[in-house]
Amino acid sequence: LYMPESAVFNLPDQVNMDNAQSFVPIACANRAVQRANFQPGQTAVVFGSGHSALIIVQVLKARGAGRVVVVGGSRASRLQAALEVGADEAIGSTELDLAKLSAIKPDVVIEASGSTGAFEQAVEVVRPGGTLVVYSIYNTPVQKFDASKLYRNEIAVIGSKGGKDGYQPAIELLEEGKMTILPLISHYIKLDDLREAFESILKKDPSVFRVVVHP
Repeated sequence: LYMPESAVFNLPDQVNMDNAQSFVPIACANRAVQRANFQPGQTAVVFGSGHSALIIVQVLKARGAGRVVVVGGSRASRLQAALEVGADEAIGSTELDLAKLSAIKPDVVIEASGSTGAFEQAVEVVRPGGTLVVYSIYNTPVQKFDASKLYRNEIAVIGSKGGKDGYQPAIELLEEGKMTILPLISHYIKLDDLREAFESILKKDPSVFRVVVHP
């Protein structure tokens, strides 16, 4: 196996592999937060309660966020996980009150759920002059988007792809013990069980969160 030197990073000895397997998502989360020009003390809303979204929550808190609110789906276990990794509040999609969420005037909103409906909601929530970071890959086009809000509220909409400039900060966060990864791992499997694990993921088994393979 050959890799360019720029794509290889040395992990500190104290970082175990169960934590290190989230290295790339942590780097990508760092890039998203950097792209938002996030400042300590600011308020953030993260749409999504999957693995990547909860990594973003932790990076925001590590960067000094004053308040982080997660808007997740209907799985209580995911919302509870959001609180366990540092979110100040976790709201299920059925309980979401856009007017109430807008009232906290989030400086930064990061859409990490993959739902086009969540993108539409994120536009409504971010404060005037705030920043919306699109972290998701969407399978369908966004149906409703009032572009006039960009003019009226001077909202900045920014995309974030990959982990450029986020890898070294990711190593530092892992080394300093600022990332809580183990609660996000739902299953440990052997290599022989990989097919079964993929089938569970494709079937959207609610008990499956993050699967780690131990050969």
